[in-house]
Amino acid sequence: MHIDNLSSIQAVTGAAALPRIPLRRLLLCAGRPYVQMASRAIRARVRFAPANATVLNHTSLDHVRSHTGAIDTPSILNEAVDLAAKEELE
Repeated sequence: MHIDNLSSIQAVTGAAALPRIPLRRLLLCAGRPYVQMASRAIRARVRFAPANATVLNHTSLDHVRSHTGAIDTPSILNEAVDLAAKEELE
């Protein structure tokens, strides 16, 4: 999954590595519903993975720089998603 927000990636990977997110950490998290959803999904994928798999073996969260005008696939898709979100707000 390509995400243009590095702090979101760090929040999700940090939460997914824990067996349970501490309440204080969760309350201080800006996007708690999304962090919870993503970290639960990652942990669920691990349950169906081989015994020697680590939490993020089957799910990768990659940072893509936004608004660069680059022509690689992640940058083009990021621009398309940003445009769709902008249109949705109008």
